[in-house]
Amino acid sequence: MIKSYGSWEAERRRWVESATKAAKIVQVEDIVVFVWASCDAKCVQQLMDILPGISCGENPEDSFCTKRVQFPLSSLAPVLFFFIPAWHPAFRSGVGQLVTRVDNVALKSSAHIYLQHTGNAWSGPGERTSGQWDFLCRVLGAEPRREMDRVTFIFTDWSQDAHYEHYEQEKGVQRVLQDDIRAGLTFERLEKPVIKNQVWEVLQRAVDACSHEGRKLKKKRAAELYVFVHLQKELDDLYRNLAGIGDGRRVRANLQRTHDNQKSTMEPLLAQLNKKGITSIEKERLERAIEEEYFWILREFRDHFAEASALGVEVGSTLRSFYNYGLPDTVPQKATTKKKKRKKILNIF
Repeated sequence: MIKSYGSWEAERRRWVESATKAAKIVQVEDIVVFVWASCDAKCVQQLMDILPGISCGENPEDSFCTKRVQFPLSSLAPVLFFFIPAWHPAFRSGVGQLVTRVDNVALKSSAHIYLQHTGNAWSGPGERTSGQWDFLCRVLGAEPRREMDRVTFIFTDWSQDAHYEHYEQEKGVQRVLQDDIRAGLTFERLEKPVIKNQVWEVLQRAVDACSHEGRKLKKKRAAELYVFVHLQKELDDLYRNLAGIGDGRRVRANLQRTHDNQKSTMEPLLAQLNKKGITSIEKERLERAIEEEYFWILREFRDHFAEASALGVEVGSTLRSFYNYGLPDTVPQKATTKKKKRKKILNIF
């Protein structure tokens, strides 16, 4: 049922009043984090239930809830979270009122978290139903990408049982927002069932973006993610182009097999390396084994790229650079800075 103008105006006034009430508790020394919900209040309520502290407004569906939280084992000042509910035509006036009032206080710093319930559809910028993301960008100002290093995009209810589907959704969102990633936007995941320590770690990284040093670190992480997003795009393009050629399907299968072998070989080695209490001798042995596997992984990928090129299929510039395609093989040496960066993106170290 469509509300009448009068009831809509009443809703608008109620949201403005809620914003005014919420903004009154802001103090000069506060670190402020705005938490945006993409479509429903479930993920917001999960965070509110986990975070200790004093709250104002208990229903995230019809008010701007706040919570003042002291992070454990942190020298940060208390963090004031503003939970902004799912998009509603009437609530926008309240958001504008809230942000304006908060900005008028001499705050130390602020950041934004965008919550996306994994499995729910996400609408990209400019789409008819993209309300929350577009409005967040409007709130960031005339040039929102200049502020993207203050924004963290978090997928909630990430399930290992549906890892492939969720990964594909995440990859799709990252492709749409790759220019925002380049500007400093980073991504996080909250697994299902919710693990409290993981929530603290994810939120800590998002809150760290409030400081100057934290924003520099976040931009560095975003730059690595930007490379990874381009790698995935170029690899998908390569797979698609190879699939249309007879011999290309064989090369595609070999690439996929190398990728699967990398995962099945590296994951057990990494699990052993990350075990607590391993001796220095065992650690050195594992690192040497990982180094050798890493060398052969790069070499195999380059061999497959050469086969693709021989078939007239272009290998993307990011892939060529990342895997040193076109350069001579070298014996594994102590990791260089570029090599360490590649390993980090591959989750090898």
